Amino acid sequence: MPEVVECNFISGSFDYLLKIVLEDMESYHHFHQKKLSVLPEVSLINSFFIISEVKNTTMLPL
Repeated sequence: MPEVVECNFISGSFDYLLKIVLEDMESYHHFHQKKLSVLPEVSLINSFFIISEVKNTTMLPL
């Protein structure tokens, strides 16, 4: 799915953490209802939305 820019297998209460990029909430609703929730492997979806970005870097302090 091209909307997914990151997918991580994580510990804790959830199995996977997806980072998706979409234009607006209507696009998100379509992605949620028509693409993600219809997968037989998906039984529960929890969503969190970024309000503002504080820091974003890929540089490592080596």
